[in-house]
Amino acid sequence: MRNEILEGDCQELLKKLESNSVPLTLTSPPYDGLRNYEHLPIAKFEKVAAELFRVTELGGVLVWVVRDQITKMGESGTSFEQARIFRALGFRLHNTLIMERYSDRSYCANRYGMPPEFAFVLTKGQPRTFHKLRDRTNKTAGKKVVFHHRLPDGSYRQHPGTVAPFGYRSSIWRYGVGLLTAADPTVRKGHPALMPERMAMDLIRSWSNPTDLVLDPFAGAGTTCAMAVLCHRNYLGFEIDPRYVALARRRLQKVQRLYVEGILRGG
Repeated sequence: MRNEILEGDCQELLKKLESNSVPLTLTSPPYDGLRNYEHLPIAKFEKVAAELFRVTELGGVLVWVVRDQITKMGESGTSFEQARIFRALGFRLHNTLIMERYSDRSYCANRYGMPPEFAFVLTKGQPRTFHKLRDRTNKTAGKKVVFHHRLPDGSYRQHPGTVAPFGYRSSIWRYGVGLLTAADPTVRKGHPALMPERMAMDLIRSWSNPTDLVLDPFAGAGTTCAMAVLCHRNYLGFEIDPRYVALARRRLQKVQRLYVEGILRGG
């Protein structure tokens, strides 16, 4: 099964996949009760998580994008509980990224902003693939400097060099919301909680190789799958809501057509 959006409960559809067969899963499950669609209770989450561990290949990666809800008791803490369960199953918590939305100006009377959005990068053993993104503009590019590297004994090793035009990313990534989440207005209007296209593309490029299979068990409007196509990957999406299945399939048809046209033009 690949290059399809399948309608159904991911808990059941995951059982149809072979063990150790998926190099990258990128998904953003329902965030507690933040939107008016089926949330992910902990009992179901545990079953889905176990299936995700089973289907992930050795050296494979699961990127789990999640955010907590603010309740009367404070932040729900669901994201941390999910990370704990993933680790108990055998996943390594390899990297925790914070996805900052620079257009999110939500006001809170007694706290600093909204809970952060995490991208937990979970691996089955050492990750077999990592392409580190180097796109952070250096303000002092071209300047001659002396670099200092701290050694295990506390001393420093020095060597002269030149500041590169771009530096590697930190663990905080920034993306827009609203109109900046998707280029297609029908997609933006068709789903209440879109993953930004740029976010999905950057995560796919970081943790997979061309022609790899990218799985999204909570496909929604198909953002992960669409960006997988544009990154020269195969995709597989599961979605339980027939409205979003139809939206994702239309979106993938359009993206695949544009992708083929781009290849024919030499792009």
